[in-house]
Amino acid sequence: MTWDTWEEAFEYIKSEGFRAGYIIVKGRTAKRDRDDQPHKRYFECEYSGKKKPNKKPSQSGQVRPNTRSKKLNCPFHGLLFLNSDSL
Repeated sequence: MTWDTWEEAFEYIKSEGFRAGYIIVKGRTAKRDRDDQPHKRYFECEYSGKKKPNKKPSQSGQVRPNTRSKKLNCPFHGLLFLNSDSL
């Protein structure tokens, strides 16, 4: 499939993910060195990744209790590439 813009591609992926039961969010972006335009973009489920534990003490010296997180280590993710022919 091809799209004219990154936003059109992302909107399509979000709608298809929603139909499958996922809430899709933007992830990292990789840029080429020769120009500042992204050549690939990552997307993932909003629940992907691992929660980082809170082990730093507060100003009073007590360790704060762990807070809530959406991160549940969901494996859903994807990658979009810019077609080099379109440059």
